[in-house]
Amino acid sequence: MSTNSKSEEWQILIEEFKLSKLTAGEWCSQNQKPISRLRYWLHKFKYQNTVNDQDQQWISIPIKDEVTSPTIIVKIASFQIEIPTGFDKDTLAEVLTTVQRIC
Repeated sequence: MSTNSKSEEWQILIEEFKLSKLTAGEWCSQNQKPISRLRYWLHKFKYQNTVNDQDQQWISIPIKDEVTSPTIIVKIASFQIEIPTGFDKDTLAEVLTTVQRIC
């Protein structure tokens, strides 16, 4: 018997077990199945379902629009300053003054 056949057979048996409302021991006794096999397949299917559920979960990821506004690039010696639209003029003046002192 192939693994897929066993798996399919045990899926059916597990459903029958769950519907029976019997304890594992009672069901195994009535169906002449080792309780260790029932527990093995219960665990295996529970793990597979958990993994499959995790694989199918979707989450939303907010994506910020890429800034496409023009940028001014100022090159002074080995420095490069990129100035985006809407920059603060006072801050730019301080940066340029500092760069001028360093050069």
